[in-house]
Amino acid sequence: MIEPPGAKPYGAEPPAAVRRRTNRFAIVALITGLAGMLLFAVGFAIAAFVQINRRGEKGRGLAAAGIAASVAWVAAITVAVVAGMAENPADKALASDFGQPRASTLKAGTCFIGFEDKGAGIFMRAAPCKGPHEGEIGARATLRERPYPGDREVLAEAEKLCRDRTAFLEKTGRADDFRLYIDRPDKGTWGHGDRAVTCVLRYIGSSYLVLPIKDLLTGPRDYTDLVPGDCVKAWDESDVVTVVGCTKPHKMQVFAVFELDGDTFPSIGEMDDRAGRGCADRALRIWGPHGFPRNVEPSYVGPNSVAWEQDERQIVCMVEAVKGSLKRSLLPK
Repeated sequence: MIEPPGAKPYGAEPPAAVRRRTNRFAIVALITGLAGMLLFAVGFAIAAFVQINRRGEKGRGLAAAGIAASVAWVAAITVAVVAGMAENPADKALASDFGQPRASTLKAGTCFIGFEDKGAGIFMRAAPCKGPHEGEIGARATLRERPYPGDREVLAEAEKLCRDRTAFLEKTGRADDFRLYIDRPDKGTWGHGDRAVTCVLRYIGSSYLVLPIKDLLTGPRDYTDLVPGDCVKAWDESDVVTVVGCTKPHKMQVFAVFELDGDTFPSIGEMDDRAGRGCADRALRIWGPHGFPRNVEPSYVGPNSVAWEQDERQIVCMVEAVKGSLKRSLLPK
């Protein structure tokens, strides 16, 4: 059950998911601090302290961390420059796909990490679909038998087959978040009778997938099954939310999902700081030092003590419309 920010029902068990708002300036202070923008971080931190004292909001630790992060960032750059001067370029000579299997060795529905595009050959490693991954093998197909027509014609025929075999992706409302890559035979393997192509669906959103593609359909979903890019119609008094296509009116959008570590359930203050820092760091990677888009506020959903004991550690980072509804995805392509 979800309670509005700050609500504490008397004599009731805490909800399984807890939503809390963090002061916007505190988040921006941390973002600019992580970007090494010291003067901006200090300015936003001061504004955050003033608003936090006035409104009783969360985020004091984030504002202070923003200042510290900018100082650390500047120091890290200095160290990296010095270390880079002594780096041996030969250390980078090894191919990054060394030891990774080709996509053609994986079955349809297999999720993967370590994606490498080498033209006709695509390389990656299999990964659990219920954990962070970069995409999924959408389908496998076999081209018609004939003399080798050249890579251009092989690619054209393979792409048509793959588009047909992965048409199911349109039903998720998230087709624009994926790019199709095709592992295909070259002239040498074609001459040995290899006509197989593998249709690789790589996620190009801001984070990683944490569910198989078939589970990305719109409709009711538990908050623990949300993934970056999901647009949520509204948040009611339960753990189940309604995911809609992002071109339809919605109140919030998920921009990141990650897990906290540790055996002991943190205090509310520690949860706010750790979740806020994690969400702010990921917002920096998505939107840069300018922070969140206009007219939205950051919030997060996390576990309570009961869910924590059941090994639930997931934090869902969201942006929420300040007024009215959102009518498009706020995540960059």
